[in-house]
Amino acid sequence: MKNLLIKLSLIFALVVVCSSASAEYTDSTANFLLWHCDSTNSTGTITPDDNSSGRTAHPLDLNNGGANAIMMPGSPYGGSYLYLDGTVTPTAWGTYEASKDKVSLDFSFRPHAFPASGEYDQLLWTIGPRIYLYGNVVQSLTYDAAAGAHFITSSKTLTADTWYSVSYTTDNGTGEEVLIVGNDVDGYTTNTSTALSDIYFVDGYTFVLLGWDLNAGTERFANADFDEIRAYTIPEPFTFGFIGLVGFLALRRKK
Repeated sequence: MKNLLIKLSLIFALVVVCSSASAEYTDSTANFLLWHCDSTNSTGTITPDDNSSGRTAHPLDLNNGGANAIMMPGSPYGGSYLYLDGTVTPTAWGTYEASKDKVSLDFSFRPHAFPASGEYDQLLWTIGPRIYLYGNVVQSLTYDAAAGAHFITSSKTLTADTWYSVSYTTDNGTGEEVLIVGNDVDGYTTNTSTALSDIYFVDGYTFVLLGWDLNAGTERFANADFDEIRAYTIPEPFTFGFIGLVGFLALRRKK
């Protein structure tokens, strides 16, 4: 049964990523946040959070620290995307829930530059999982309750100025982590780990950072475009959700 659940989880994650390459996400009450990066508020400093499902909105503050991220036309999803030049600090306040131990982070990005060998650029920072550029690959970092670092390094080699989708899923109960990176043209790679348990959260840290790292200097700021950024809980009682079940059953019927 456990092997079946792992297979279903992987199928669900892959379906989510593949569907993200050409269409916007739709809102769900399971979401912590969902930023389409298409518009700002009247002062031009907030990217609204899609809360069409009725949940509480958590907008992204583009002007945190006094420097604006730039909204640009021409997103692969239609509409606009965010351009970060490696100097700005977009932040969403009161967004991430530390009580959640089954979560997924999804976003698309286009790197314009890569960090030097052995260095990191922050892509998406939460009090739980964090997603970095490590050279020209994507890497996830999640700490366990003993503050032990758990990394997954994607096997997808990235090319500058190319859009990629990223999906990271973790289950604190099973210890399973899944990192999927790629696009519809070059394909996707899936890398997994089953070593994580008891995710470490910092009390009171409920914010999410886009393209910068709270605990490091500007050398970790990302020079990249971002769009369709989402964090959400994994549906219970199954970690793979309804979409994964449908995909799995479809594969079974083809055999």
